[in-house]
Amino acid sequence: MIEDVSFGKLVFRGKVYRSDCIIHGDSINSRWWRKEGDKILYEDLEDLVKLKPDTIVIGKGFMNYINILEDTIEKLSNMNIEVIVRQTDKAVEVYNVLIERKDKNIVGVFHLV
Repeated sequence: MIEDVSFGKLVFRGKVYRSDCIIHGDSINSRWWRKEGDKILYEDLEDLVKLKPDTIVIGKGFMNYINILEDTIEKLSNMNIEVIVRQTDKAVEVYNVLIERKDKNIVGVFHLV
């Protein structure tokens, strides 16, 4: 569960992260970089597909800075992966609710600015 999130900061398992990150299960990748800074392309999420998620929750920043291309969402949807896109603070709320259910494989992708 994500304990806290604010502009430029995310707290996961008691540790503070200050860069964009991907969370899956108990692990976090806090060195996530996108091919094109303000866009999320399918290639940016391709490694996540190997995790066989049911849902990918995407936080697009506190100022909705990141754009998720429609073809990215379409490709993931065609693989039966639900994609939920929200402002980062709202995405964290959705992510926390989903992981509490423990019946699905959830990945969270969060832009922190």
